[in-house]
Amino acid sequence: MLEKRDFLYDSRLVERFISRGAVTRKEYDAHLAKLPDAADKSEPLVPENEELGGANDD
Repeated sequence: MLEKRDFLYDSRLVERFISRGAVTRKEYDAHLAKLPDAADKSEPLVPENEELGGANDD
């Protein structure tokens, strides 16, 4: 089961937690520095919908 602590560094919520004092900017920066680089596991996103300017544009 997830605990409140699991959400402290969620990128969608972290600014709220920093402003409320639940976590400091220094703690957040340290957390980010400890994360592994996963760039080699990523894949580019290519939109396929023509309205979005996708790869099938002519």
